[in-house]
Amino acid sequence: MKESEVFGRQIAQKSLELGAIKISTEKPFQWASGYFMPVYNDNRILLSDHTARRMVISAMQALLAENDSPIENICGIPTAGLPWGVLLADALELPFIYVRDKAKEHGMRKQIEGVLHQGQQCVLIEDVVSTGGSAVKVVPVLREEGARVEIALAIFSYNFREGIENFQQQGVKLRSTLTYATLIDVAKETGSIQESDLESLMAWQENPFAWGNARGFTRVEK
Repeated sequence: MKESEVFGRQIAQKSLELGAIKISTEKPFQWASGYFMPVYNDNRILLSDHTARRMVISAMQALLAENDSPIENICGIPTAGLPWGVLLADALELPFIYVRDKAKEHGMRKQIEGVLHQGQQCVLIEDVVSTGGSAVKVVPVLREEGARVEIALAIFSYNFREGIENFQQQGVKLRSTLTYATLIDVAKETGSIQESDLESLMAWQENPFAWGNARGFTRVEK
């Protein structure tokens, strides 16, 4: 088992223990999109635990080492990816930047905050990836400024097909410290889910945006 996979199992256990990840097929959670989903992830809870912080950053370092990815700059994805990006940049003694939704309308009118040099290899840092929309939209902004962007790291990825395809279309490899498959394995081992939940949880991953409606949990329109 790779070092990053060992960390992944530890992160899964810690996330379930602290309540950073909750799983319920009977009482699903309403996401910001209005869809009801059986898994909810709040990695801000991990920020409050010093052992969890070290675990996540060590896992990200292991992923970079395993992918043989020479990195020259760390780009945090607002807003939840920012603290993790800063922590990783500090651990690696590298610069840190982030990309605003749009350029400021005052001062230097910058969209990229921090120091980015032409040709630098940047790694994107996100806390959780579902469809990947927040992360992939910064890729062209960075590339227009001369950055090379080939890899993105997330603490947790739901491994939705749409998210995987969005990163592939941008030519970016997505790596996460915790995958959905590992979460389900650890959740079974720790008793956080039952065997009877598995079919529903796997059906959700295959078609997440139809899952709730098919089970009587109608999307709340925003």
